[in-house]
Amino acid sequence: MSSLTDWAQSNLDKLFEHSGEPEDQFQTQFTTTFSPDAQILLNHQSVSLDEYKKRISETLATASSKVEWKDVLEDTEAGIVAGFLVITRTMKFRIRAAPAQNYTYITLSAKIEESDGQRHIVSLVHTSTSKAAPVHIQGIPGGES
Repeated sequence: MSSLTDWAQSNLDKLFEHSGEPEDQFQTQFTTTFSPDAQILLNHQSVSLDEYKKRISETLATASSKVEWKDVLEDTEAGIVAGFLVITRTMKFRIRAAPAQNYTYITLSAKIEESDGQRHIVSLVHTSTSKAAPVHIQGIPGGES
């Protein structure tokens, strides 16, 4: 069986990273990843599993998204995986002929338990903030400085 880190990264990547997949794939992946009675702390506020699903499914409205894991720690005995990741989302609209982008910075800690041979997140602490990617406008050659 894969390590807790590999499992967590793979399953969370499938939730956060997309390029136009149908919403039913998201729903299936969400159900596979989380225990039905998982406890979620989102930006230091307790939210229901349905509310968390709604919040992260709202990101499916983007053209695509890419996850980049920066640091990940695992405590195998405790069943905890914690890490920092950046999601780059490409929007469906453009700014100055280039697709608009947004960065979401996430710190998370997931408690993972196994039952009947299946792993599920039973507790998640998710803290995030987002900001628009900078827009770089090229100067016009021969134009005024």
